[in-house]
Amino acid sequence: MEVIIASLIGAIATIMAAVLMSRAKDKAFKKEISERSEYFSTFLNIGMNRAYATLSEVDLRDRLAKSRNIRLLMISIPQDEDFQIGLEMAIKQQAKVCILISNPNSIILKHRSVGVHQDPSLSSRLAYQTIKTIHSFWEYAHGANLQVALFDSWAGCPVIWLDDKILMGFYFRGKDSPSWPWIDVSKGSQLAQILDAQFYDLWKDKGTNSLKTFAEIEKWLKVNLSS
Repeated sequence: MEVIIASLIGAIATIMAAVLMSRAKDKAFKKEISERSEYFSTFLNIGMNRAYATLSEVDLRDRLAKSRNIRLLMISIPQDEDFQIGLEMAIKQQAKVCILISNPNSIILKHRSVGVHQDPSLSSRLAYQTIKTIHSFWEYAHGANLQVALFDSWAGCPVIWLDDKILMGFYFRGKDSPSWPWIDVSKGSQLAQILDAQFYDLWKDKGTNSLKTFAEIEKWLKVNLSS
């Protein structure tokens, strides 16, 4: 009988220990979930909705084509065909488009090219190509509502505004910005306001060259591409 009682006590103790262990794990799990929720809330509160592994995950061709108010802040527009087709469609449909890109003559572009492990002249050549591409879009878009400005400074980060959608990228070293993650930012959020301020501050910078008409961008190309 004593042996049976001892066995029962041992079994009960084992069960109780397992229950206590389970509760402890459950409590720790709930604490971890609560802490993680707080971290996620911090991202959401400043305006980060979701992340894309690369820019190619976003259906930019259709979004660009359908947008009525577009702003671009970047060193040069992506060479991706879908991006350029969507942008051209938006310009031809007289969407309001403001493009703020790097001045191809900026010395900063040499350092950026080296940073992505490419020929030092690559970023400058891409910036030139961007201006030529915009010129060609503008040439055949009657009544286009387009403004272009060339900044001679650091962009901070690439940003794309498509009506209410805001996409923020990164200028990390090693690869071009479309190949790195992009963040979907809530309109009107703290982060959206910061990005807006960055855009307009750079647009109004005294070193930024504004090309408001087709004639101005054509003149700029003749002066700079002939040298």
